[in-house]
Amino acid sequence: MPPVDTAADGCDARCGGGGGGGGGGGGGGGGGGGGGGQYPEGARVVDEVGHAVEVYPSLLARAGQYVDGSTVSEVAVPMVCLTGTVPIVYQGQRYNLPITLWLRHDYPYSPPETYITPAPNMTFKVGHPHVDLAGRCRLEYLDQWNGDNGSSLVALLVHMSDVYSIDPPLYSKPPEPATAPALAFTLPISHASPNVSVGGPPPMPPPPAFDDRPAPPAYDEPPPVAAANADADAVDAADVAHATREQEQEQEAAIMLESLQSAVREKLTRALQTFELEANHDVARLCDLESRFKDGRSQLETGIMRLEAELAATRQACHMIARTTDEAQAVIETELARPPYSVDADIVPATPRQQQLLDAVAENMAIEDAFYFLNRALQTGIIPLPQFLKEVRVLARSQFLARAVLNRLHR
Repeated sequence: MPPVDTAADGCDARCGGGGGGGGGGGGGGGGGGGGGGQYPEGARVVDEVGHAVEVYPSLLARAGQYVDGSTVSEVAVPMVCLTGTVPIVYQGQRYNLPITLWLRHDYPYSPPETYITPAPNMTFKVGHPHVDLAGRCRLEYLDQWNGDNGSSLVALLVHMSDVYSIDPPLYSKPPEPATAPALAFTLPISHASPNVSVGGPPPMPPPPAFDDRPAPPAYDEPPPVAAANADADAVDAADVAHATREQEQEQEAAIMLESLQSAVREKLTRALQTFELEANHDVARLCDLESRFKDGRSQLETGIMRLEAELAATRQACHMIARTTDEAQAVIETELARPPYSVDADIVPATPRQQQLLDAVAENMAIEDAFYFLNRALQTGIIPLPQFLKEVRVLARSQFLARAVLNRLHR
């Protein structure tokens, strides 16, 4: 059964704001100003509350007294309270979910206390994964709240709308059956007016207006009609109570079946989501492996082509080296087959004319060297000038004769 549209105009008493909710709008406004002063991040609180009310006009911001029922000493703490409804869409229909948010004094560094506040004709879904029986919301967004990194009231309300649109936490209560005294009271009316509709479960068919049995014997006293009617009314009330109990049992069984089906759907949905995430992860990992394998294959093919080119070049170089080695071996064998070479054969003259030419050249060069050293001796004072001139005249005459021989041999 989908949730029913309703609006919560006050803070739930279970959250500690029920008493403050009935105090009137003026008192709530004053309390809101006092509560805001206790917030270190008051400017941000005002901005986020104003933004939330602007995005969700059904919300009402005021001050209230928050009492945490989980503590031993229940102390009322003044806090800013947001009450109202957020829209959810379930099976194509739009509904309003009543909520209450309490902002602690260290907000936004701690998440708000978030509650679902059902109307009197609504009840919580048993075993809901995101709401306990006290109405406290258990959301992943609240567990991962980080006021310094983007967490805000509007984002929380959007997350609540998304989560509770998948699995609403509230259902309408089944209609309460009428009590036995009321049924006993309405049965005579149904005898008198069979066509009148009475609230509650449909009444049993009225007894016939006439009795087909033989007429009773006459008595001096009036017949016990009142006692007979009382017995008939008691039997009818027992039948109606039995039918009511059966109807309640059927409704409870239907609610239990719906809860079990919802739990199974939730479990299957989570398992499917987990499987989908794991499958997507595996597909991404396999795609990455395929891409790396393709890159590796391309690199291997490039390396193989480069190695083949180097192998061809190496084979060609080996062929050239082998050919050059064969040529060098042939030259070595040829040179080894020749007779030993004598260096003196190039120096010793082969004819008398060559011998005479060699002697003349050697004598000319030797005289040149002698002139050089005589000049050095004269400069250093080793020999006197007369001796120098005498030696020069002798050497000059010898050089003249050697050069004359050279000129004659060159002709």
